[in-house]
Amino acid sequence: MRAGRPVGRPAVLAAASELNGAVERVRAMAGDTGHVSDAISSRTSADRRATGAFVTTIAFATKA
Repeated sequence: MRAGRPVGRPAVLAAASELNGAVERVRAMAGDTGHVSDAISSRTSADRRATGAFVTTIAFATKA
């Protein structure tokens, strides 16, 4: 195990987030900004799932 590097699922999520960010920066530079908002939305959803916020939101919505 390397010091300072996440391992397991957090490492996979971090790597995917970095890759998505790089792809969207290239698309934005190429003028394809329609995908940028989609990427931000999907990244936000991924962050919520990783932190449990997404699951909590669904749980509260179904109890209402």
